[in-house]
Amino acid sequence: MLTIFTELCTLFALIIWWVLVCRSEQLASTRVWWPKTRGRVFRIVMHCLLVTLVFSRPTCGQEASSEPKNSKNYSTVFLPRVRAVTGNPVPSGTLTIYVTNLSTLVTLAEGDVSRIILYVDGYPLKGMEGRLSSEQDYLQYDLKRTSESDSAWAALLGRPKLHPRKVTISVGLKNQPIPTDVNDRSPHDLNVLGGTGRFVFLVILFLVGFCVSVLLAKQTAFLRKPAHEPMPVRMMRFSLARSQMALWVFVVSYFYLFLWIFSGVTPQITPSVLVALLISSSTCFGGAFIDSRERQLIVDIRTETICIKEQIESVRRVLERTSDPDGRERQVDRLVQLEAQHSMLTTYLPGQEKPSRGFISDILSDNEGLSFSRFQLVIWTMILLMVFLSSMYDVFAIPNLDVPLLLLMCIGSVTYLGFKVINIFEWMRVIRPIHKAHDSAWLVSTG
Repeated sequence: MLTIFTELCTLFALIIWWVLVCRSEQLASTRVWWPKTRGRVFRIVMHCLLVTLVFSRPTCGQEASSEPKNSKNYSTVFLPRVRAVTGNPVPSGTLTIYVTNLSTLVTLAEGDVSRIILYVDGYPLKGMEGRLSSEQDYLQYDLKRTSESDSAWAALLGRPKLHPRKVTISVGLKNQPIPTDVNDRSPHDLNVLGGTGRFVFLVILFLVGFCVSVLLAKQTAFLRKPAHEPMPVRMMRFSLARSQMALWVFVVSYFYLFLWIFSGVTPQITPSVLVALLISSSTCFGGAFIDSRERQLIVDIRTETICIKEQIESVRRVLERTSDPDGRERQVDRLVQLEAQHSMLTTYLPGQEKPSRGFISDILSDNEGLSFSRFQLVIWTMILLMVFLSSMYDVFAIPNLDVPLLLLMCIGSVTYLGFKVINIFEWMRVIRPIHKAHDSAWLVSTG
């Protein structure tokens, strides 16, 4: 383009030169205002200008270049360029790239092929060393998800769809990808889900696992709270702590299998997910321990109530046979004390345990009705679970959960267990003095 413009300027200058030179001869002949000496000087100046224009033009085929000949960049005569790509650019896959003038790129990398970085859709996939193929001008990469390339893979694999994603592929040095024919006009397919067949299989697997879990929850007691007295399994109430732990175990294990099947490599479970599993397991263990202690206290209260009732009947029989005023007074005092203890125990003694009223009602309520401590634990668990699923879809990996959300879930679990412990302490506060009074009276009567 520059050469054509220069040729036109030269032609235009020649035309002007010819016109002015001819005009100067006519003006010089009149000798009115254009002296002959001025005409000669003007012709000499125009000849010099013509010679300067002719010799300053670039020759045909030459282009001006502002770069030195030995510059180590991609603007050289033997320019490397990506021509074709084969393979699916996903972790655990192998990508083969055809690069013309690959030797030039290797020279720029100072002979170290590991310095040649793979670029997918503009994202540098660091931590993966390329190798020269047995065929000339071919590079191969064994793709894997490393800590260095995790953010790039998250952007490439995140929010997958059933149809392949179109991406550009290139190679190059650090921050210098070479030109590529696998560009926006002719992109390469990145198939994250590997086709609809595999996706349908995992959906069916999820539905089967969900149905089996629901069936086991209804027919067995692995999600139910043990009852105080024997009753059919279907009448036992569902346990919130057990349901929370089962939910987290099911979701994490299923999506671990999901990512393993689609990516071909075992995904890494993040520490935050391990903390969430630890919180749910600790809540389940703490709830089971408190429920076990609660059942033991109920048995103790019922046993003590029966024992006091028998003592009341015994004191009444003794009172009927006693005629001594002092003896009758002592027996009356003893009877009043036993009746007061019996009244207190029957007040705190729970009645017959209520049967199950459905999963939602059981996990949100206790013996006294709807419980706020249970409600807030359910809310924070569901919020954290939705964040987990959304983040996993965004990065196509087991995500890192926010620490504040984990703390909120932990606070909810502690609050839930705290209210259960309060009931235990209340029962222990009642039964311990009665135990001591009963033991003291027994020692006096046997002494």
